[in-house]
Amino acid sequence: MVLKSIQSFGKGDAESDSGLSDFFIETPSYKGIENQKRLVVVGRKGAGKTAIYEMLLERAETLWENFFAVGLDFHNYPWALHDAACSKEEPTADQYASLWQFLVLVEISKLVLRKGKTRSGREARKARWRLKRFIKLNWGSTNARVTQIFSRSAYRVTLEPGAFGFKLFSLSREKVPREELASSIPSVNSWIRHALAKLLDDRSSYFILLDDLDDGFSASDPAAQSRLIGLLAAARDIRNWAQKEGLRLTPVVFMRSDIYGALKFSSKNKITSEIQEKIAWSEAAEDSASLKRLIEQRIRAAIGFKTTDPWLEVFADDRIDDVPLYEYMAARTHRRPRDMIKLANLCLARANARGASKIGSEHVREALQEYSEYLLGELEDPAHQLVTDWNEHVMTIRRLGRWSFSRAEFEQAHEAGSAGDTCEHALRDLYDFGMIGYARGNAVVYAHHHDELIDAAAPRFEVHPGLRPALKLSAPFSGRGAAGVPQDAG
Repeated sequence: MVLKSIQSFGKGDAESDSGLSDFFIETPSYKGIENQKRLVVVGRKGAGKTAIYEMLLERAETLWENFFAVGLDFHNYPWALHDAACSKEEPTADQYASLWQFLVLVEISKLVLRKGKTRSGREARKARWRLKRFIKLNWGSTNARVTQIFSRSAYRVTLEPGAFGFKLFSLSREKVPREELASSIPSVNSWIRHALAKLLDDRSSYFILLDDLDDGFSASDPAAQSRLIGLLAAARDIRNWAQKEGLRLTPVVFMRSDIYGALKFSSKNKITSEIQEKIAWSEAAEDSASLKRLIEQRIRAAIGFKTTDPWLEVFADDRIDDVPLYEYMAARTHRRPRDMIKLANLCLARANARGASKIGSEHVREALQEYSEYLLGELEDPAHQLVTDWNEHVMTIRRLGRWSFSRAEFEQAHEAGSAGDTCEHALRDLYDFGMIGYARGNAVVYAHHHDELIDAAAPRFEVHPGLRPALKLSAPFSGRGAAGVPQDAG
């Protein structure tokens, strides 16, 4: 019996998923990043950003020639030291952009000096020598960690003419205090770019991957906003410079979609339309980025034999409330791999505990309460980071007691609480984080389905079906949902 041979469909997070190379699906989003067409990767927590990050690193390490990558993890990064390198008490996004360029250029220099393929010839050798000397003078080794970039109290960055045959720069040993570094950065960045242009192999691809940038972010902190806006500008500028030089060098910035959405700057639309890749998964079974395809790939890896329909090897051809099992399960996710894997694992555990030959509708129903509590918990961390009154918003939904409600009903429940936000803000926050959707015709629109703002004037709203059991919500009095079609209570 196939089901007994499967203990798990894998982990929901890429960091601890040891079978990533076997499980990974090359979606259109991934290909756009690997081909260096996109360099700002945006997605909800659990959407698969880290899986792409880890896969690029794995392919650089083990699979492909002429493919080099370094991953920079900013968890517990010393932001105070980073900020101290700016000369102003309240640094601008432009100042941060220069600092980020410096950091990325130093990191690509370290990568290529350690193991990247380089050009040959006298100019390339001179560039290598100068870059290596610069790195060693300031950080002692090409193996220095990214957390050390701004850790020095002084830097050897004074410049003089003559390097590389241009009227540019070479380095001397005079030290510049960290707090004065920002004023020297533009010249130093130019110097490093010229050295890299002489050194980098134009047939190789180089990636600098920047992840965990949400650590410590607060939407109300102007410095945090400027810091990330500066990073986006720096990544775009470095990619533009590399393209002009005929180099395949791309900084890739991984960012949570709620944090990207909180950033406000004049060129955001240009970045969004030209270089952003939003990770999107589909409930449609045959889509190239389908959640069903994701589980099927994990089934193949687990069972160890070829099959034309992996899903039906493990899941019964069942329906719940006249909805096919896969569609019912997928509708209770936020269209994220993490959610689908979690729900499938919970169903698997219940089926195996009962000695079932396949996962059926009864096992899915039994798993819904625990899954719903997981999904609600998934919303809490990012919501608390950006929404002051999140707990009160959730309490408003609990006071309503039903998963389908009108705006007037929400206003009444909202006024009964102690929230400082307006009703409009509360509805928007709940929508933005995927707790509710709004009725439009015969459909319900959720933020994780569509790139559009909430229609706060919509006649009715619905709580996401995956969250209803955890919130202990009952069906509306009519037994019908906002879209006018039969709905279940979770």
